[in-house]
Order: sequence, then C-alpha cells, then structure tokens
Amino acid sequence: MKIILTCLFIAAISAIAFGQHTTLTALFEKEKNVVKLRWQHDDATVSSYSVQRSDDNTSFKDISVKKTTDISEGEFMKFTDDKISPGKNYYRLKLNRGTMSALITPPVMVIQGNTENKWLMYPIPVGDVLNFPAWVRPAE
Repeated sequence: MKIILTCLFIAAISAIAFGQHTTLTALFEKEKNVVKLRWQHDDATVSSYSVQRSDDNTSFKDISVKKTTDISEGEFMKFTDDKISPGKNYYRLKLNRGTMSALITPPVMVIQGNTENKWLMYPIPVGDVLNFPAWVRPAE
C-alpha cells in the first residue's frame, strides 16, 4: 500500500478507477466557491464521461456529460461545478463505453467549510493508495 501525504493551500483529491487508469482530481477554489474537476481521457473504448455528484456518497446524479468525439486519447478533460452544497460533496466519473458495461471511478470528497484540526483519509474503502491531505496556511 502506498501512503500519499498531500500538502495544499486548497484541497486537491484524486481517485483511481478499479482496473483503469482514469484519475479524477477535484480542486475546491474557496474564493470562487467552485469545484474544478479534471481527468485524462486514457481509454479509447470510452465514448463519454458522466460527471456525477452526491451529498451522501450513496445517491449519485449526473451533473454533466462530456463526449470524447473531439478529444484525443491522452488529453485532459475538465468540468467546473458552481452549484456545490455546504459540507460534503462527493464526485465520481461514469465511463460510458457504448455496448460494454460502464465503469465507475471511486468517489472523491470535497468539503466546503472549516476543516481545521481534522484529518481526512480517502478513498473509502482504501485500496492500493491511501491519501492524507494536509492543509497548509500560507505565511503571512
């Protein structure tokens, strides 16, 4: 098991899809109150990506669908969520593969609000990678 310590001025979170290399990164920008999602299109069998959000990590809803028709394999894709809820927001990707079964990335969590004196560990359940984000205050 790898343990990753991430020191950040803002929260950045990654999840790796089971059996795939697709990595979803979520970046919360406090000043703009948005979550910026980013991933690399690295599977030629994927025809589109459904960006999904949940507030309970159980019931996910599609908030955007990104087609891969004009994207080359290896390019990065992005989505900005400006409708985040206070508290916990969970995101994941559904990799739509035409007639083959869809793949789902493990969820990533973004917390809007005070996270002082708390350690977050993700993904849940832990697989081969365990992430420990650390929020660092810039020097004043």
